[in-house]
Amino acid sequence: VLEESALARSYLEADPGARDRIARELAGAVERLRREREEAGRDLEEARSRIGVWEPVGGANVAALDLEIQARRREIDRLQERRDAAADAWHLLRTAIARFAAAHRRELQERLNERFGAITGRTARRVLVGERFEVGLLEDGVASSESQLSQGARDQLAVCLRVVVAELVSGDQVLPLFLDDPFVHSDAERLVRIGELLRALSRERQILLLTQDERLASWGEPVSIEPG
Repeated sequence: VLEESALARSYLEADPGARDRIARELAGAVERLRREREEAGRDLEEARSRIGVWEPVGGANVAALDLEIQARRREIDRLQERRDAAADAWHLLRTAIARFAAAHRRELQERLNERFGAITGRTARRVLVGERFEVGLLEDGVASSESQLSQGARDQLAVCLRVVVAELVSGDQVLPLFLDDPFVHSDAERLVRIGELLRALSRERQILLLTQDERLASWGEPVSIEPG
């Protein structure tokens, strides 16, 4: 056997240093084979235990097996019913969400056009609210995006959007409106219209306006905040 083994022949023909290396390689191979044998033994025992679950003890009890099968089938039917009910509920919820969003989108668009037209004085320009509540514009039959507006017009549109959203989400509750210097880019003519809008809103809700713009000093009751 040793003569037929290439590894054994190389071991016998090698010098003492090479024999040590070959011996270490053999020891490593033996250790790997030992671990593989132990792992295979564990796999075999696990397979036997699984098979034992299905092996009847003392003969097959057909009646008991039939009852078990019926119980499993009833459980499957119950789970399928729950699955179908969950799917129906999911579709109903998605439909309700879509209807709710569509209703609020239309109302949001109508109120936004009313507010924005009052500030800009350009009632021919229409604000469009998309299905995902993205904002676009339509003027003289030409569609455009909110980014094509001037900075002042974008600021005014943002204020109108805040006002309208606050009105829609508050329901019966009248929530205060916080504005942080949103009119920096507005010209004098539009500032007059914005001031009229905010004064009208202030009759029904509190408005807190944070600003360093002296042009707005007469808009309400000033509260000065000194640094430090």
